[in-house]
Amino acid sequence: MPITALWLVLVVLPHGACSPSPAVAPPPPSPPGALDVDAGPAPVVTEPLANPDADAGVASPSDAERREALRNRYLAPATAHVFYTWTTPEQLAALRAGERVLSRESSPEKGHAGFDHILSQLTYQPGADQDREVPSLLFHTGYAKKRFAWHTAFGAILGLGAGPYGSVLLRVTLKPNAVVSDFIAETAVVDGKTVPARELGKLPERLGAIYYEGPGYHEIVLPNESMIEEVSANTDTIRRELEDELFFLQGIHEGDLRTRELAHAFVGAPPYTMEALAPYLASLRAFLDHMPAEPFVRRPSVAFQLGAKRAQLAFCRSTGRKRVATRDISHPVYVVQVQCAPTNACRPNHDVCRPVPDPFQ
Repeated sequence: MPITALWLVLVVLPHGACSPSPAVAPPPPSPPGALDVDAGPAPVVTEPLANPDADAGVASPSDAERREALRNRYLAPATAHVFYTWTTPEQLAALRAGERVLSRESSPEKGHAGFDHILSQLTYQPGADQDREVPSLLFHTGYAKKRFAWHTAFGAILGLGAGPYGSVLLRVTLKPNAVVSDFIAETAVVDGKTVPARELGKLPERLGAIYYEGPGYHEIVLPNESMIEEVSANTDTIRRELEDELFFLQGIHEGDLRTRELAHAFVGAPPYTMEALAPYLASLRAFLDHMPAEPFVRRPSVAFQLGAKRAQLAFCRSTGRKRVATRDISHPVYVVQVQCAPTNACRPNHDVCRPVPDPFQ
C-alpha cells in the first residue's frame, strides 16, 4: 500500500517550508536533519536562460516565452537535477577546509529531522496498510547524512517560520545517472523512466534525491554524496540563475502570472498576494547585490556503502491504539486512533507518530 502523506523524489536534504523581513541578508538552506520508477519525464534542464548568444544568430526569446520556460522549470521539482540549499558562512568555511558535503545526521539544535522520524516510524512501527520496504531501505546508515534543498533558490530564501536558514547559497548538481524518488507517490525516475520506488533496492547506490512532503512544507532530501557531481557557491552560473529567478518573480509581481500557480516553487505555503511576494523579491535582490566574489566549486569523490539499518529513533513512539470521538459530544463519531508518546511532543498523523512542531532541517 502507498505511504500516505509522504513523497520521495530522487535527487534532495531538507532540508523542506514562511519568513522574515525582506531587508535582511538572503536566507540560508535547510539545515541537517530516498526511490521509485514508470516511463516519465526526462530531467529538467536547469541551465540559465538569460543572455542568449546573439552572435550565433539565434533570436532572443520574448519575455513571455522566457517566463513560460522558467515557469515550466520551477514547477517540476520531481524531475530536477540541480538544487539549492541555504546554509551558514561557517558551513561554507568547513566545506572550503575539506569537510564533506553531507556531514551531519542531525541538527545540533533541533535533533533529527521530521523525515528521519517518519522513516524510523515506518521501518519499525508501520501501520497495518503501510509497506515498510522503501522506508526501511532509506533508513540505512548510507543515507543517514543528508542536506535539505529545493529546486529554486527563491523558494526557500525566507526559511520556514523561524527565519532564513543562512546567508550562503549552495548549488548542488546531481550526476546524470542519479535517481530522483518521490516519497509520496512511491515512484522513482530511473534513466528517464518512472518506476515503482521498490525498484530502488536494485540500485541503492544511484539514489540522488528524494522528494518529501511534510505538514505545511515540502523539500528535497539529498542523502547520497556519491551521486553529487558538483557543489558550488558564489559562481557566475549561480548569479545568472538568480537573475533568471528575479526576472521570473518580477513578471509575477507585474501581474504576468498568478502566484497561485507557484505552489510547487516554494518550500512552504506560496505567496498568494503581491504583498506576500514582496519579501521574496527584496531578499533575492539583496542577495544578488551583496553576493560574495570568492567562488567555491567542488566535485566530490565519495564511494557509496549502504551500510546497516539504523537503530530506531526514540523521540516519537506509538503506545497503542484507542477508540476516540472525533465529532461533538451530541453526535460522536468514533475512530481507532494511534496513541503517541511523549504526549507533549508528538501527535498521530496518518497512523504514525510525528514530532510537534515538525522539525524542518
